[in-house]
Amino acid sequence: MNKVHVSIEFEMGYCNGYMHCRILNNDKEIFDIKNHNHDVLALDFATDWPATLQFELTNKDLKNDTIVDENGNILYNKYMILKKFSVNNLPLIEPNLYKIARFGGHNETFWDRNETATIELAEDNPTRWLLSLNNVIYLRDTQ
Repeated sequence: MNKVHVSIEFEMGYCNGYMHCRILNNDKEIFDIKNHNHDVLALDFATDWPATLQFELTNKDLKNDTIVDENGNILYNKYMILKKFSVNNLPLIEPNLYKIARFGGHNETFWDRNETATIELAEDNPTRWLLSLNNVIYLRDTQ
């Protein structure tokens, strides 16, 4: 196991408050965010690698937390968007963020329901994993 530093940043959509998010690292709670009051949520923490990060989202009322105009355009919405992710200060480039986040059974960075999102940090080498996701190197099977 490697010890790594993880930084994550989310854009937070406001409508009658913000999403609540309980964050688990290998099934242990590391954050319980309920009183967040900013458009950006930044998290920094150390973890063993490999790890499974779970983001348990709550506080979304499907009837009241998305407001649309008479033409159906969304005016206000409660959500979280994964905007930045880095390991040991090595960032995952934004167009590739969807590759690591699972939400509702799909790779997705836009989280807008009471559901759990997951990020698996599963490869043996964190730097190699990030570089392969950024299409800098290609992981090859050595068999």
